[in-house]
Amino acid sequence: MNLLVGSLRKAALGLSEKEKNFSYRRFRGGNPATQARIEQIIGAFIHGYNLALQVLDFSQLTTAIEAGEKELIGFIYEGAAMGLGILDGLTPWGGHRFHRYVNGDDAGHTYKGIAGQHRYMAYIGYGLSLARLKRSVQPALDKLDPVFCWLMMDGYGFHQGLFDFEHYVDQQALPEKFTGYTRRSFDQGLGRSLWFVEGADVQRLPRAIAGFVPERRSDLWSGVGLACAYAGGVTAPEVRLLLEFAGEYRPAFAQGIALAAMTRYEAGNPTAHNELATEVVWGNSVNAVAERAIAAMEDLPQTVPSLEHYEITRSRLQAQFRQEVAIR
Repeated sequence: MNLLVGSLRKAALGLSEKEKNFSYRRFRGGNPATQARIEQIIGAFIHGYNLALQVLDFSQLTTAIEAGEKELIGFIYEGAAMGLGILDGLTPWGGHRFHRYVNGDDAGHTYKGIAGQHRYMAYIGYGLSLARLKRSVQPALDKLDPVFCWLMMDGYGFHQGLFDFEHYVDQQALPEKFTGYTRRSFDQGLGRSLWFVEGADVQRLPRAIAGFVPERRSDLWSGVGLACAYAGGVTAPEVRLLLEFAGEYRPAFAQGIALAAMTRYEAGNPTAHNELATEVVWGNSVNAVAERAIAAMEDLPQTVPSLEHYEITRSRLQAQFRQEVAIR
């Protein structure tokens, strides 16, 4: 019965493999190597998404996800989170699938679920589901971890950039319903989508960001930095060139690199391109940079709302980068 239900859900809601094709998505820029890397990543995401639709039992879902290539596991968990978010949105009587995916049977944000180790990617994937369903983000912001709920907004912005880049990238459209930090975290995800849309092309990326008004550029560069270190696909000279092009936004770019390092470090799947990015930008190992990011999240002020802690972390990392650059 479960097999039949899973097959029906995939038939109705699943993503086709052709969705990963660079030409099908009408992405631009890059070279054959970066284009192949982008297709590989999107393919892993689609695989995770379809698994979540097909596999009803969480223990079996874990086994299926963990069978994937280790360095791509985060993208598979991200895709599965989107799939579970879609199911929660369409069939809310199904038992809070996304919450159980991240937290297990605990009511709070304990991260004891099968995706707990990959919670950052899971939150991003959940944001993609809300964007796909065109649902209000406020209920999610109210119920998710107040520190990391902004990663859900990042995922929302990533979805809009990836699937409607003509509107949100080429026309620099603003989602009118978002204000304040929801708009800023949207832009962080939008910046991450540029890595894919522009083919990880280090000449095209700065031009794309320059088309936006100045007040949006810092968050866009932060997203590019995160994608550069987490997804990879470029050489050390290309990362150096990006750092140079970032100009006054170099601290934001470096902060994105640091959060990517932390994400992979805590998930136990760092890769050579993480090391490359941290060495070029921070002049240090991926482990050392990840530990900087972890330290930036400690001793957060209790006199301000928890919703502000994520931006405080980002600001601390940017300030630390400025200080370290001055010392070098």
